[in-house]
Amino acid sequence: MIPGKVSRELLDCLSYGISTIINNYGSNVELEENVVNRLDKTFTIYDLTNAIEFLYANPKERYNLGHNAKKMIKINIIQWFVLINFLMLLNRYIQKKCNLLGILIYFQRLIIKNLL
Repeated sequence: MIPGKVSRELLDCLSYGISTIINNYGSNVELEENVVNRLDKTFTIYDLTNAIEFLYANPKERYNLGHNAKKMIKINIIQWFVLINFLMLLNRYIQKKCNLLGILIYFQRLIIKNLL
């Protein structure tokens, strides 16, 4: 994995709410503690085995990690979605000199719809 970029596979696991074990390396360091089961940067097979056994033996912890991961991804995706839509609407307003109040009301509804 390239430092500074979270892998697509990891994002897939998090977005589906799959409890995930990661190493403490690169951009993985930025993930919240309640979202993943984190191993040291240089972990041993024993460490990995213990992490797998821990998740296997603790279904509530598995559920919590998955639930928190899915929630984190949803919040981050919504933030980008809102930002992109806001910029598109602002661009439309500037180009066509539309009713700014109408665009802001539409944008507010878009935010509320996606946060609920």
